[in-house]
Amino acid sequence: LSDEGKEIIRRSLEENLTAKNYSVENPYRADSCIDYFISEYFSPAGLEGTGAFIIILRLEHEDYSTFIREYIEYQIRYFFRFLFSDIFNPGENEFSTQDSDTLILSMINLNCRSFIDSAFGIGDSSDQRLPSAGVVPLLEEISSMTYENKDLSGRYVAIVPEIGDECDISLVQDTVVAMHNVRKVRKLLEITYYNARIRKGLYLVYNKNRFVGFIQPERLYDRVYHLIHFSRKGIWQVTRHNKGIPGDSLQLGGKYPLVITMNRDDRKELILGQFLELYRDLFGSGNDEDRLSDIIIRASSQRNGTILAIMENAREEAVRLQSAGFRVSVRDQNTMFTGQITSIDGAVILDQNGIIYSIGAILDGKMPPRQNNNPFDLSRGARYNSAIKYSYSSKGRKHLIIVFSEDRDIDFIINGYPVAKYDANAHRLP
Repeated sequence: LSDEGKEIIRRSLEENLTAKNYSVENPYRADSCIDYFISEYFSPAGLEGTGAFIIILRLEHEDYSTFIREYIEYQIRYFFRFLFSDIFNPGENEFSTQDSDTLILSMINLNCRSFIDSAFGIGDSSDQRLPSAGVVPLLEEISSMTYENKDLSGRYVAIVPEIGDECDISLVQDTVVAMHNVRKVRKLLEITYYNARIRKGLYLVYNKNRFVGFIQPERLYDRVYHLIHFSRKGIWQVTRHNKGIPGDSLQLGGKYPLVITMNRDDRKELILGQFLELYRDLFGSGNDEDRLSDIIIRASSQRNGTILAIMENAREEAVRLQSAGFRVSVRDQNTMFTGQITSIDGAVILDQNGIIYSIGAILDGKMPPRQNNNPFDLSRGARYNSAIKYSYSSKGRKHLIIVFSEDRDIDFIINGYPVAKYDANAHRLP
């Protein structure tokens, strides 16, 4: 192509992208493109008459967790580095000997391995016994190993950046196990488990290129860490957990890592987005949003449902309702116990800074007037309707009532009316 021909093609591409005249398969919408990039015209040396523009559409997909977004951005960023590297030098013969599908899959595999090492903080490892290809080959080897004729399934490793004396079972200094000792690692993994029904388990802890002990998941609720789940022989998933809430999973196994599992049942970002918008409109900024956000997320994981009543006059309300609940004082206002506190019947009364004053409170209040938009709903349970009555009776005082249902729905109520809702069914995989 002449320079003029290249410019004509570029302008056409630019016009089509600007007008959003392109087709994108579900789950993306044509109007979800928030940015795009057109590369320079690329023609490999020695291959006259061939070439291409590279187009990247940056799509807005709110359901992606931070972990998966980072992974996608990592792949895009290194795609260009890979594309324009020496692999296209005719002297290397890579471009002429590999078909395009194999080339792209090889690139994805290579970048995925590098991303996992980077996420685990292994990129600058001083452990010379780790393979130059990183930790992924060792995990692949471990995932295919058996122990007493049993496949590796339902076993867990927690990649924890910093660990003190939190381990429930610690390996003393002389017996810590390095990653390259795959047989020892496989044996230790036999101890690990996780029971999703009761949310209890035991993880093998990996820290700074060593396995240092075992820890219960609840001890990591205030941490950001990565969890490896060996689901079946040769297959394992990596999930980033942020203060007790799992994000999306990147599944590896077989020849290429091509599976991303969306964990839409626990949509931390969506829940907090709805909460913080309402909360800031009511109480303004400058409060302890981090503490409250942690409480919200922990309460959303409570299996039996609960109510959080965020009240400007929480202390006075706890005194008024002391005969119908338990007034408490939480040392250091530790949010770690939120899951347990919200497991009993009744509401948790707290102020706009997340200070808890009462638990197990039975909320009172009167019915809103019967009108066409009456929020009282007989199809809903007692928890929801008691929150409606209490909120309606609290008009004139700043408050936000949050109802967590057993079916994982979340209702936000102000002045007796639901103002927002997190619909769990809308964020579950089919």
